[in-house]
Amino acid sequence: MIERHRISVQQRIPFMELPTEIRIQIYEELFKSPVPFELADFESEDFLFTCVSFLNKTSWTVPGPAWLFFRSFVPALKKVLYLNKTINREAAEVFYSANEFRFSGSYGWITLNSFLSTIGSSNFQFIKSLTVHVPFIKEEAQLWAMNHYSAFQGACQKLGRFKALKKLRFLLPCHRLVEGPYDYFRDKLVCDETCDRIDNHHLRTWHNDRFFWTQLDNLRDKIPELDISIVLLHDGEIYNQGLGPQDCPGYYRRNINNHEWFLYHAKSKGYSFGYAIGATHVGLGEYFAYEVVDGENVMELCLTDWEFPTATSPCAVPTGDPAHEPSWSA
Repeated sequence: MIERHRISVQQRIPFMELPTEIRIQIYEELFKSPVPFELADFESEDFLFTCVSFLNKTSWTVPGPAWLFFRSFVPALKKVLYLNKTINREAAEVFYSANEFRFSGSYGWITLNSFLSTIGSSNFQFIKSLTVHVPFIKEEAQLWAMNHYSAFQGACQKLGRFKALKKLRFLLPCHRLVEGPYDYFRDKLVCDETCDRIDNHHLRTWHNDRFFWTQLDNLRDKIPELDISIVLLHDGEIYNQGLGPQDCPGYYRRNINNHEWFLYHAKSKGYSFGYAIGATHVGLGEYFAYEVVDGENVMELCLTDWEFPTATSPCAVPTGDPAHEPSWSA
C-alpha cells in the first residue's frame, strides 16, 4: 500500500511542467465564453455603470449570457489567477484573445476606450475581436460632442499599438442615420470623398464623417490584415412578429435606402459586411443579444430582391449641394 502511494505521488506533474499547448487548452476551458461579452448594450445605454463595474472588478454581475456563464465559478478563477505571475499572464492572454467583446450601444466607443484604459496595454494587446456601435451617427452628433470624438480617437490609437486585432465589426442599427455627404431629404449623394471644397459651411454640413474615416484608415495602416466589417442590425421586434416586406414594405425599403450610399462607400474601402437580428432576452435581468451572419446580402431576410449598390447606383452618383438648407447643418 505504501509503495502504491509513493508511485501515485511521483506520477503527479506540476502544472507549469505541462506542455504549453496543454496549459492553453486548460485555460480555454476555464476562460473562453461560448458567447460574446456585451459591455454596453442597447437596453441600459449605461456606459458609466459598466465602466465602474470594471473598476470595481464586479463586472460578472452585469446581466448577459457571457457574464452568467462565468458568475458561478468566478471565485475559483480568481484563485487560479493568483497562483503565480506566469499563470496570470498566460490565462489573461487566452481570455482576451479567445473571447469577443461587444460595445453595441450608442456610447460604445466611450465605453471601449474606458475599458482599454482600465485593463491596460498588457491585456488589450491580446484582443482579437471587437464589435462596436458604428461611430458616425448623425442624430446623436451633438449629444456625443467631444467625448465621443476623443474616445474614438483614443481607442483607435490604443488598438493600433499592437497587431493582435483581427476583426473589428461596426454595428449599424437599421433605423439610425449615418453622418456624411448624403442628403436624406432628397435621397441623393451630395458629393463623395474626392470633394476638395474647403469652405467651413460645406465641410460642417456634409463631411463630419471624415474624422472617423481618417482614424480608421490610420488604424488599417498600422494593422494591414485587420478585417473591418459593417453589420446591419435589423429590428428584432418587427422581424420576430413575422412582419415581412409584404406587411410593411415602406419600412424595409426606407431603412436600406438610407444606408446604401454608406454600404457602397464602405465597400470601396475594402470593408466586409454582415447582418444581425436584435433581440431582448429576460433571464436574471434583461439583456440585448444578436448573432452575426457574414455576407454582403444584408437584406436577405427582409427583401429578397435587394442587390448591393454599385458605382452606377443612384446612391453612388454625386448630385451637388441641395437648394434647401438641411435642418441639421451648423
